[in-house]
Amino acid sequence: MNTISSVIHSLAPYVGWIFYAITFYIAASLALSSWIFWREELYKHSKKLLPWVFLEIRIPRETLQGPKAMEQFLAALYPLRNKPGTWIKKWWDGEVPRWHTVDIIGKNNEVKFFMRVSGRLSAAIEGLLYAQYPNIEIAEVEDPLAAELPRTYQELEAQGYEIFGNELYQTHGHIVSIRTYSEFEEERGDEKGRIIDPFSVLLELIGNLKPAEMIFVQLVLMPDVNQSHWKHEADHILDKLRNTTQKTGVDKEGKPQFRFRQRTPGEEGVIKRIEDKKERSTYETTIRYMYIAPKELYNMHIGYRGIQTFFNQFRHDRQTLERNIWAMTKTEWYYFPFFFPAYRLRQKRIIFYNEFIHRFLPEESFAGQLANASIWHWCFFHKPALLSTEEVATLFHIPTNVVLTQSTMDRIESKRLAAPVNLPE
Repeated sequence: MNTISSVIHSLAPYVGWIFYAITFYIAASLALSSWIFWREELYKHSKKLLPWVFLEIRIPRETLQGPKAMEQFLAALYPLRNKPGTWIKKWWDGEVPRWHTVDIIGKNNEVKFFMRVSGRLSAAIEGLLYAQYPNIEIAEVEDPLAAELPRTYQELEAQGYEIFGNELYQTHGHIVSIRTYSEFEEERGDEKGRIIDPFSVLLELIGNLKPAEMIFVQLVLMPDVNQSHWKHEADHILDKLRNTTQKTGVDKEGKPQFRFRQRTPGEEGVIKRIEDKKERSTYETTIRYMYIAPKELYNMHIGYRGIQTFFNQFRHDRQTLERNIWAMTKTEWYYFPFFFPAYRLRQKRIIFYNEFIHRFLPEESFAGQLANASIWHWCFFHKPALLSTEEVATLFHIPTNVVLTQSTMDRIESKRLAAPVNLPE
């Protein structure tokens, strides 16, 4: 006790300075974060990114290219990324990587595919899509969400509609990949070589909707421009998994004793998944989905369990795309903060709907998260997934001919081609 008292007495003259130092550190950190947030917001609304262009991808009657073609498109799209190469671009220009958004809209037994891209890149992106899918048709359209939905949840509610929305996150970190399309091919038995398109689950769900019900799936894709931040961790995990020697103790002479063990099939699978992911480009991916229906038809289980079934196909023991309960438009009295569940539910619906309509990109700075937070829905709980091109192509690709639910696909009969350049006038 005497020692503790003497330490306290010796530090007493410096308590004020310690308090001032801590206060200065907090204030400086907030000021720096606020500056970054302000500059990034200016960049996001500048001509370097805007205007946004909306592309509708119209599917031909027959599509032979599988998810591999979409993976190739995403791999070719990645080099179009930008990143702040100097401190001026980062701290003054507020430059952030240009991101892209994929919207899948299902209603009236039809599915449509859209991309929102920067106007500066739209021509290049169209060319990359045509290179992998030469028979598709791409049309520049107005914002499909604005065309289908009111701008605010309050307007939607006034029209007699209700929503269920959610975001997904990776339960086991960013290193291990989900199940990918290559694992949906039968490898043995009488059906060896048969390809199962996982997209058929979502198409079947949309095909069973009533006329006024709608399903929306949204992927916000930002190129991961600093892949070293997770590849170092991946190397550390690989080293641990590859090490098959275990120290069991020491012998009578004090020498360490080791034993060798065989890796389990699960460990072998994890090693392969990590190695495959390291070889590919990655995107920070915000995954959202939303179910909308008139209140008299509203079935929460379509959103809560039905759409989630599509994403559950890609789970395994070491990785899952799970519901983010902090973003999910579902509350109970036993969910924190334990009171006003009905009011909290409405506020969560308002915020989620607004983020979905505006294709909200989660903020990375503390000031940005604080500025977009509310008392009932803090913005600190967004958890974007880190997905490789193979993983993104598994979640989003043009359905192939193996999908039997043809009635849900709004397909074009043939590709429109330009007239030959040598026609006589």
